[in-house]
Amino acid sequence: MYKEGLFDPKVKKPIPFWPKKIGIVTSPTGAAIQDILNIITRRFATIQILINPTPVQGDDAASKIANAISELDEYPEIEVIIVTRGGGSIEDLWAFNEEIVARAIYKCKKPVISAIGHEIDYTISDFVADLRVPTPSAAAELVIKNKAELSQKVDELELFLTRNIQNRIIEVKKKTDYLSKRLAQSHPSEKISNQKIILNNYLKRLLSIKTHLINEKQQRLCAAASKLEGLSPLSILSRGYSICYREPERLIIKESKKLKIGDNLTIKFHIGQVSCEVKK
Repeated sequence: MYKEGLFDPKVKKPIPFWPKKIGIVTSPTGAAIQDILNIITRRFATIQILINPTPVQGDDAASKIANAISELDEYPEIEVIIVTRGGGSIEDLWAFNEEIVARAIYKCKKPVISAIGHEIDYTISDFVADLRVPTPSAAAELVIKNKAELSQKVDELELFLTRNIQNRIIEVKKKTDYLSKRLAQSHPSEKISNQKIILNNYLKRLLSIKTHLINEKQQRLCAAASKLEGLSPLSILSRGYSICYREPERLIIKESKKLKIGDNLTIKFHIGQVSCEVKK
């Protein structure tokens, strides 16, 4: 795999600064996804995530992890994929050393972040991925920007833009004052009057442009935040909806006709989950 370039830093894809939708490959009941969801809630609850649940250890885990990565790669709206699980022994993490997983990551068109185990744990997936982070929490903090930090960034950009415009106005005024003094020596009153009119119009245009740019950025940020909040799976669950899985394959059930009596189900609520059996 090394000779084929799977570990080559030159083929690493950049991680997007502010992805609108994130794909996650992990166990739906593991500690890793809980850590990520906690950070999402704290930093930016309206971000969209799509979890492709899969076993993360066991004999057939590697093939299922590889399939889950490939499936998420087909979603055009997903901008980055996190492959993650919590810590464990080398045997527990072995699925992420398998060649099939490494090649799935390498072939993935979307940037892949590997967050396997704890800080001291390394797997082959870490070296093939576009970015390796030490923990699932670190992966979430890397790709999910803090809403307060983004707001602060907008304020900083506003201040930067205002200062630049003010400096430009000062420069133009100095130049105009210099020209006015030169013109005053020969009393060209008409030219001076015209220059003042032009300067005033220029100042108004600069102030109008500044206000327009600031308002546009604020409106786009508010619209994006509102849209993300409405599409968030956490927001949907909090309104009383739930997700039904058929065990043991963890298949999401959308229609009752896909069930039969005796099927075992897991129903996930906004807080907690229950297991049940189909009786009727």
